[in-house]
Amino acid sequence: MFLVKVECKNLEVEKLASYLSEIVEPFFRVWLFEKKVYAIFKVNSLSTLKTLINKLKRDKHLEFRIFRIEEV
Repeated sequence: MFLVKVECKNLEVEKLASYLSEIVEPFFRVWLFEKKVYAIFKVNSLSTLKTLINKLKRDKHLEFRIFRIEEV
């Protein structure tokens, strides 16, 4: 299992929460700080994380950065 932290620009909190609720483990945290949306969540595998990344890449105006992946 992996703990992932991500930062997004030009995305609504609700939209990121929607993406996460479809893909990741049942518990995640999403918050807004200085016009950026942050999330911390757990995924079972890197392929699950890749699915989320592909969803995020579909939004052309979105900028995102994964700044930590830890194995837990």
